[in-house]
Amino acid sequence: MSIRSITFTTFLAFSLIVMLHGELRAEFDKNKDYHSAHMLMNYGLNMIADGSSMIISANMDIKTTLLEQPINYGTETINFGKSFVERALKGPDMVEMHMQNEDDENDMMLATHKLGQLMLQAAYSPEIFESDLLKNSEIAHNLLVIQLEANNALMMSAQGSNMIMTGQTGPPEKYINRFFIDQGRTMIGNAREVVFDLLHGKDMKNFANKKLSPPEKEFYEYTRKQLINSVEIINLLYQMEFEE
Repeated sequence: MSIRSITFTTFLAFSLIVMLHGELRAEFDKNKDYHSAHMLMNYGLNMIADGSSMIISANMDIKTTLLEQPINYGTETINFGKSFVERALKGPDMVEMHMQNEDDENDMMLATHKLGQLMLQAAYSPEIFESDLLKNSEIAHNLLVIQLEANNALMMSAQGSNMIMTGQTGPPEKYINRFFIDQGRTMIGNAREVVFDLLHGKDMKNFANKKLSPPEKEFYEYTRKQLINSVEIINLLYQMEFEE
């Protein structure tokens, strides 16, 4: 093979690499248009989960003289977090993106709206819990603990997602950017594993096989629904932010 042939083949291979890199870069840059919205939503999710944990913690300690304060503060935190998510979904930036993509709503836009709705549903509903139930039911107490663990996992996944997007602001070959991306991915993966284990673990299986009172049964079903919602949130974060 002549030097000219080798050079031409090398040129074609290099050109193909450049073209593929350009296509991938264009897709990545397009997704970066959503990073501000996703970061705001993640902050909102963090506050929703944190506020929910405040209320759950208050419900678990019904003898405290400060019962109303953490519940009120938790409710305010949840509402503040929801406002972040709703602003990301309905604010002027999202409206502008809808107008630009009026005839072609891409997968990232659809996934963003689905993720936002799931985040809003992650808030704990205090009315589902009867205060007398905890006095007479160890199962209710354990279900509250499971919800606390799931909330911690949600907060870890939101923080991991924001770490990935922070790392993606610069060249991935730089050490600090690569560190942010890798650590963020690890956090989302760990959070996913925690919630999956809670949903399918021995405790939830044992509760499903026990003869529960009607209030316990309702609370069990509510906890299971919230765990499924948490898995869907983390799965979406996993899919959306693992695409560089």
